[in-house]
Amino acid sequence: MIFLMLTIACTSVSTSEQQENSLERISSTEKISTIDDFISIGFKVYKEYDVSELVRAESAWHGMWKDQTDRIDFEVRVYQTHFDAVEYGVPFADNVVGKDAVVKKSESIWPEGLKDRIKLASEGRNWGGVAGQKIVPKYLDYFIYGNVIILCEGLEPAESSLHCTNILKELVNE
Repeated sequence: MIFLMLTIACTSVSTSEQQENSLERISSTEKISTIDDFISIGFKVYKEYDVSELVRAESAWHGMWKDQTDRIDFEVRVYQTHFDAVEYGVPFADNVVGKDAVVKKSESIWPEGLKDRIKLASEGRNWGGVAGQKIVPKYLDYFIYGNVIILCEGLEPAESSLHCTNILKELVNE
């Protein structure tokens, strides 16, 4: 009986800690973010993309942010409003994020920067391919914070979500 109570108590603590440590996947906020907000928290911009075919987007950026000791790739897409990010940005994000994301330019609804959204998976992940490697999506999750969509790198969706949460916590606390 005591063992059962301790198990439930420990599970409750770790569940509440997880909830404290994560943000909502889609967060509406009054704050209008820009790439400068990300740069101020240490985001290093590698390149800016041409967004002329990314419906309602104002800008899109590929870069890196250091999460503790790991250097993580992100793509930051800036829209004028939260509504635009959700209404117009989600279909474009869904197209290139997740384990089943598009990795071929001919199938992408916005191919700009596609080569930055893919990587080679090693033989150890059992994906086969030429010389034991296969092209796979780099970003397995994304979050929307106000007017911004952030695509986050990770080996698994949970890891990508954690990276999204960590950069957003830093942005929110800025």
